[in-house]
Amino acid sequence: MPRYIFIALLVLIACCGMAWAVHPFLSPPQGLMPSGWTDAQLIQDRYPFHLVAPKWVSDVEHWIFAETFARLGAVVVGIICIFIFARFARHEKPAA
Repeated sequence: MPRYIFIALLVLIACCGMAWAVHPFLSPPQGLMPSGWTDAQLIQDRYPFHLVAPKWVSDVEHWIFAETFARLGAVVVGIICIFIFARFARHEKPAA
């Protein structure tokens, strides 16, 4: 039974991670802003925590894709690490 709970928690965490990863794509930085702001300032205001610095890309659309793919990559690497850990941490039952 605990194994199924562990698998359910992994699936739930993976779903939450994927929702976090696609957030910039589904909700791009937009809205009212001061007239003197650049795209980088708009992104920094709307997304204070980001993986891709807004100064590294040319405009908002490129940042959206770069940030989404960076987040997806982080989530996939985390999922792979958890599965590897679960695979090697599994204890075999001693023969009786």
